[in-house]
Amino acid sequence: MLVLPGQGILTILAGLVLLDFPGKFLLLRWLARKERIIKFLKLGS
Repeated sequence: MLVLPGQGILTILAGLVLLDFPGKFLLLRWLARKERIIKFLKLGS
């Protein structure tokens, strides 16, 4: 599931959101600005 794009990427992002660690907000903000992530999230909805 983590090798192929799609559900694996979504699972990793969901796991990052659920975890609590220092710098989480900065990491999520950095990911939210990535063009590939934005395109992926638009395809999923």
